[in-house]
Amino acid sequence: MPFVKDGAGDFTYVTSSPIKLINSWNIRLLRINGAVYTKVWNSRNQSPVTIAADYTFHYVGKYTWSTQK
Repeated sequence: MPFVKDGAGDFTYVTSSPIKLINSWNIRLLRINGAVYTKVWNSRNQSPVTIAADYTFHYVGKYTWSTQK
């Protein structure tokens, strides 16, 4: 993905940058445009479908060492 989010908390953010990798281990929830991508490792360039050319992420990390890339 175009950025990394680490830590505990509940966050929502939007980007239009292309997604090339999804790594969402050790988090409680990752949704991209409403689709669940929790505990996913995807390096095959299979990006989620954009909505109005954007990706909306909902990230919930339980631990301070939770990571979404």
